[in-house]
Amino acid sequence: MSDATRSAYIEANYSGLSQKEAISTALKASKQAHAENIAHFGSLRKYMEAHTLKGTEINGVALRSMISFSTDESIISNFGKNKYKIKTNSFKKQTFGGESEVFKYHMIKI
Repeated sequence: MSDATRSAYIEANYSGLSQKEAISTALKASKQAHAENIAHFGSLRKYMEAHTLKGTEINGVALRSMISFSTDESIISNFGKNKYKIKTNSFKKQTFGGESEVFKYHMIKI
C-alpha cells in the first residue's frame, strides 16, 4: 500500500469498519492524495520525478499515493536480501533514467 492508502486503511480499520470497507475507504483517500499531489507538482510526470528523486522526503501536499520499486537487480540488492516477483502488467509508468523504477498507484492486490 502507498503511504496514503496505508494511513487511511489503519484509521478506517481502527474506526470499526470491515476490512472490505476499510480498503474501499483507503483507496478513496489515496486517489484524493494522488490528485492533490499531481496538482501540487504540476503534472503526473513531475510528481513521479519528485517521488524518484526525493523518496520519503518528497514534501507533497498529501501523503504519497504511489508505490515504487526497481526491477534492476543491482539496485534491489541495496534494500536487503529478499526479492519478490509479481506477475502482472498493471504497472502504470516507468521513470526516466537507467534504474528501471516502476510505479503502481495506490496498492497492489495480493
